[in-house]
Amino acid sequence: MKCIVFTNFRRQNGNTLITPPQLTQQQVQWQQQLHPYRDCQNVDLIYIFIIEGYQALLSGQIPFKALTIERSMREILEAAARAERIGGKVQIVGIEELVPTLAYFQDIAQDSDQPLNNLLLGGGQSTYYDSPKMIEAFIRLARGLHSETEEVILRVDEDVTVNPKGIDALIDYCGKLSYGNEQDEYCFLSGNYCCHDPEDLLNDYAVRTHHFASVGTNKFNPRDHNYKIAKRWLDSIAEIGADPYNQVISGAGLNMSPQSVMMLPPFANAGSPIIWIDDHLKRLLHEALGHFNPLEQLSSPKDVSSYRCCGDASFEQDRYDDNIQQGDIDWAVTQYFPRLVRGIVMDNLIWDRRSNQAGVYTGFVAGVISGQKVPGEKALGAHLAGKANCVLDDICKRWSDSVYEGYPLYYYGDKLLPDQKANLIDEVVDTFHCYLQLLRIWPGFALLWRHMLPSNRQNDWLYR
Repeated sequence: MKCIVFTNFRRQNGNTLITPPQLTQQQVQWQQQLHPYRDCQNVDLIYIFIIEGYQALLSGQIPFKALTIERSMREILEAAARAERIGGKVQIVGIEELVPTLAYFQDIAQDSDQPLNNLLLGGGQSTYYDSPKMIEAFIRLARGLHSETEEVILRVDEDVTVNPKGIDALIDYCGKLSYGNEQDEYCFLSGNYCCHDPEDLLNDYAVRTHHFASVGTNKFNPRDHNYKIAKRWLDSIAEIGADPYNQVISGAGLNMSPQSVMMLPPFANAGSPIIWIDDHLKRLLHEALGHFNPLEQLSSPKDVSSYRCCGDASFEQDRYDDNIQQGDIDWAVTQYFPRLVRGIVMDNLIWDRRSNQAGVYTGFVAGVISGQKVPGEKALGAHLAGKANCVLDDICKRWSDSVYEGYPLYYYGDKLLPDQKANLIDEVVDTFHCYLQLLRIWPGFALLWRHMLPSNRQNDWLYR
């Protein structure tokens, strides 16, 4: 079975790639990120997406500067890959490769009176961590429909260190599945970040707990005095959002079958950054629509009909190699908690945790799939607001519990969240409405890939 990795690389903050020291510094960073792939002999191809030109083009800018930067990034990446002796395995994906595909997508969007940037960029202009997932979807559709060999395509975040054991475990597991290999079957699972002993709450889970840790540290394990309170909060997330111990993780080797992409597009057009939007929420939507058995109904997580996470495939992520700074904790209050709250609300609107059945939003998704019109945003909001308010009230109650007093979480849940509720609901409704618009045109685009043939030279990058 061939193994293909999809990832995306970004420039260092503030690096304009103009001076020789800047170019050298960027190459050194990317060589460090590519170096672990030298040991992964079973990785046959690495797609690296660079977003500069893509964002500029879709947001309506004249992209001369962005394209110049992208050209420099391409040259540096190629040099880094050659220096690490994996140049033959790397396929860079930039605007040069994507223009023909985006042209097809634009035709379909215009036929449906939809601006392309509203479908692919958050708010029509912003890129968040969900944006590269659309390019990943292009690759999965193309190769899934036309590849003559059996392949597993794994998504890996740029700040995740791959290792042969983790890669091989996922290849082996996907090869043994009784589903996911055919075009009409579903598969949606990943590896995990749990590779520390003792466990490290800063890096072992998709949910961040650094706001309970001390400034100046880069590990958070059972020996730390705040560990129990952070663990209590982490445990509680399973009751109101994604289960941190058994959820798909976008950057830890996520694998999806072609049918999972044909049926549902990625959440790639959110107007606000939202936790889990690129992995857990889409997997949960598949479950709510009946493509997988809901995990709660299973007697054993080893039942692969609903398995989310391969426990043998662990990948290391080091989020705080420079130690936790006060700015990281302040960021949690102003940015991370609202992102997490939006994700928890969306989770409950997709799968109602109180009734343990499909949530109110899933009905709208099912309706659009069956050919119904997309409701107006105001009408959609009226249907979602009641449940969303209940979820927000529950979060406020939980996070303002006296057990968290003195921590940033308590301050947010008690003082800030109550005043943010109306705005957070509007942002969730906007995201859900944008997704329905994308879903409406997705079948035509997904079917288009049947005609994106490997024999066409403009598709060489897709099928190499």
